[in-house]
Amino acid sequence: MEVDNDDDSDSSDDSEEESEEEPAKTPQRKVKDVEMVDASKSAKKAVII
Repeated sequence: MEVDNDDDSDSSDDSEEESEEEPAKTPQRKVKDVEMVDASKSAKKAVII
């Protein structure tokens, strides 16, 4: 979690762009992965905002 917090601050925009491209390429396989990542980012963004 500590490393994630540090990485989120550095690649906040990068993460968002990748998140949108990943599901677009493999929506059926990465749907679950993306959902989990999205939930984590949403929680972090809520804290940042």
